[in-house]
Amino acid sequence: PPRASGMSSVADATAELSSKKTVVAGLGKLKDLVDGTVGTAGEEAVIQGAKRGFTVLQTRFSSARFWRAGLDLFVELDCALQDNHPAKGEVGKWVQAAMDEVDEEQRDRIRAEREA
Repeated sequence: PPRASGMSSVADATAELSSKKTVVAGLGKLKDLVDGTVGTAGEEAVIQGAKRGFTVLQTRFSSARFWRAGLDLFVELDCALQDNHPAKGEVGKWVQAAMDEVDEEQRDRIRAEREA
């Protein structure tokens, strides 16, 4: 998507995190926005959206189905951020927390993708 609409797309995706019906879609939309926003003015909005997603997952959703969508977002963000990025450590913690919430098959899938 063009950069100008990136911020509203992040806001729209983040708004979807508050409903059980739309949380998985919202996490997926944030994941799709990572590539086009990291390294741009929209980067902080995506990081804050992911942070909101992590908080929502921790406080409201225990099912592995929800955490799987979160894990995909957090891994995508973790891979996109430079190693020296200030948010890198926090995002790494989100990845680890999500890994603890999904089943072994999902953990293996993520490990394989990260090694590829």
